[in-house]
Amino acid sequence: MDSSLDLPAAVLWTSQRSRLHAIEQWLLEQFHPLAASFSRKLRRSEWRDNCEDMARRAILDRFVVYRIEGSERPERRLLIDPADGMWPPAELSLITPLGITLLGLSVGNRSSLIGADLHEPPLWRSWR
Repeated sequence: MDSSLDLPAAVLWTSQRSRLHAIEQWLLEQFHPLAASFSRKLRRSEWRDNCEDMARRAILDRFVVYRIEGSERPERRLLIDPADGMWPPAELSLITPLGITLLGLSVGNRSSLIGADLHEPPLWRSWR
């Protein structure tokens, strides 16, 4: 996947918009290396008030199951705002390449890792 046009559609809840934009603003103010990737993700996402498939989407404060392409074992983590982190082995910060990649994806989506400085990023699958 060479461009953002190749990435799967991300759908986010309108009710989380202000919280996600606050995280974006904080990243930009900190000159965080993933700020641009996070901003692009929010800009290209579709925002919805309600949607049947939101229960199948990776959003903040929800557990996501994903696996690295080629790996047999899926991982399960709570997708969190890093300010809310309390138990790292069970949580995945939204401001990591994997957190940004999974945000807004639906069950069965596949995507290249967003924001990583890798020559050939591994593929990730959201949920299972």
